[in-house]
Amino acid sequence: NRSSDLRYASLIALPASLFFNMAKLDFSAVNWSFLLAILVTKAIVFVSVVALCLAIKRKGGVDRAALFAIFTTQSNDYAFGVPVVSSLFKSPASPGLSYSDYLYLVAPVSLVFLNPIGFALMEYGKNLK
Repeated sequence: NRSSDLRYASLIALPASLFFNMAKLDFSAVNWSFLLAILVTKAIVFVSVVALCLAIKRKGGVDRAALFAIFTTQSNDYAFGVPVVSSLFKSPASPGLSYSDYLYLVAPVSLVFLNPIGFALMEYGKNLK
């Protein structure tokens, strides 16, 4: 049954794969300046989208701008990124982590830092109405 296969993949297999790969990462080999650069870049995009949406002033307000900002910074790194990066970049360019290992560190940037800001802005916009 397709629905049970999809439920297994999304509720068991994907989280198990994520936890396994996060547990085996060597955090001493992480290039933290690279991760900081990605965080700053995503934050710039996030703030730019909110500012642009508020400047256009179409229907909706802060809540709609926050929703669009969340949409622009979300990416499907696990489903699309891991297979593509793993097949294109077989071995790491330098000793330490491989390129696909960085995907497990880059994806939570939006979930931990940017999404809560977007959710707070959405609640703020809801309270203004």
